[in-house]
Amino acid sequence: VGIYDDENGTDDAVVLIYRRTGTEWRCSQLIADIGPQHPARRGTRTSFGSAVALCGGHLFIGAKSGVAHAGSSAGKVYALVDNGATFEERDVLLPDAGVPDTTQFGATISATAEHLVVGSGGKDAIYRASFFRLEEGKWINALNFKCPDVDGETIEGVSTAIHGDYAVIGAPGRFEDGGVGGSVHLFAYKDWRWSLQSSCRGEDLGALNFERFGTAVAMNADNVFIGAPNAEYNWNAGRVFV
Repeated sequence: VGIYDDENGTDDAVVLIYRRTGTEWRCSQLIADIGPQHPARRGTRTSFGSAVALCGGHLFIGAKSGVAHAGSSAGKVYALVDNGATFEERDVLLPDAGVPDTTQFGATISATAEHLVVGSGGKDAIYRASFFRLEEGKWINALNFKCPDVDGETIEGVSTAIHGDYAVIGAPGRFEDGGVGGSVHLFAYKDWRWSLQSSCRGEDLGALNFERFGTAVAMNADNVFIGAPNAEYNWNAGRVFV
């Protein structure tokens, strides 16, 4: 469980680890922010714990404002491994050098035992998602996906999901200034690489610009589920496309 606050303080961003003992879940470990802050941003958050994912003994913790290259606060992801009693840090995943401070790498994380998808939610992110593959105990960058702009406008936000050899990336667009409709992109892993299979814009399924189509995505072996929380936006009722 990640606990963080983008608005107040710096010292209480933590991830809590729960393990089941019999029929009870008990907190067995508290992981505090383990990365340095941007030198020019002392007193502000790294957003440690902004996203967490757990699969196959691997724990991933996103810090979407964490220090990356040369003091940049573009974000990072910590990879930890379960040693049987606690999770210990094994690797740190970074975005490409030179990406903007507002990239928010690590805003979302989805993982399987051998694959990892890291979403970048910032409006100036060059890549909307980065794919990593586990090789000899190290997570290797396999693909960076640059989501095409919708009608030439800036895209904001990201959602990710992965199941088996398939992954889905959602880019919900913008709500302000008239709104920009979102899109969802399906990837498949074959012959040791990820490749884009198809893309769907919200308007293709009848979603309006304000609906934030793609804010959340999930998938199983047969279906992809796409959230649009602002559907019928006068009341923010929301809906899910399947």
